[in-house]
Amino acid sequence: MPQQGLFPNPDEPVSIDDEAVLRRVLLIFWTMWGALIVSVAALVGVAYMLARVRPAKPAPIEIVYAFGAVAVAVAIAIPIARRRMMPPRSDVAGPGVLLGRDAEVAAGRYFVAHVLSLALCECIAVLGLAVGVSGHPLTYVIAFAAASLIGMILCRPNPEILLGILRAASQHPPKT
Repeated sequence: MPQQGLFPNPDEPVSIDDEAVLRRVLLIFWTMWGALIVSVAALVGVAYMLARVRPAKPAPIEIVYAFGAVAVAVAIAIPIARRRMMPPRSDVAGPGVLLGRDAEVAAGRYFVAHVLSLALCECIAVLGLAVGVSGHPLTYVIAFAAASLIGMILCRPNPEILLGILRAASQHPPKT
């Protein structure tokens, strides 16, 4: 059985203004986004369970400061990495038609930038879990998780960005 991607026939033209095409691609993005939101909640849950069996003496407070500094550095890196990895966008419609394979390449580049951004946001929550494991109060874990969730909300899938990327790709098909 042949492997099927987002676009069943890569040699057929795809209309970028077709709502079904955008919904099909965005469904993958929203599924990934939702799964990572749930995983942040799971990390807080793990930290809560571990807090019940916390060691008597927490690690030095410098651990929290060090992990906080790393989390701030990651938060600063997210928009920089996202901007550098994001494929070009256009507000001008162009021909409005792409071959399926070209649409997959363009959407795939956005997907990579999207997943990297979300993974970096998730990293902040994991740093919070490490603070919790080191014996510090759950409030630190919640603060890191909140920062992670704010980043994920800011990096949520955007149909306008996807449409702009597909428009730009229809003007100049991506090189595979």
